[in-house]
Amino acid sequence: MTTHDTAISAHHRQASGFADASSLAGRVLSALSKLRDGIAARRQERRDIRELRSLSDETLRDIGVSRSEIVGLVTHEQYGLVDHRHADF
Repeated sequence: MTTHDTAISAHHRQASGFADASSLAGRVLSALSKLRDGIAARRQERRDIRELRSLSDETLRDIGVSRSEIVGLVTHEQYGLVDHRHADF
């Protein structure tokens, strides 16, 4: 192996190391982004639950929701699992 070949080989290893590092950085950033989005979604759920719990029983009855359904309705709605009884809610 010549000095030139050794230099090229070292360059490829270094470039590969940068690619690995940038790939790892991309995966870490993606994971952090998903974590941030998940935290934001949970915060929104808590706000929605708090808002619905603040409604009177009469208002909840008018919109077809019982107090015991609030948490399930909010969390299932978040994941696209809305109960069809509340589809237009």
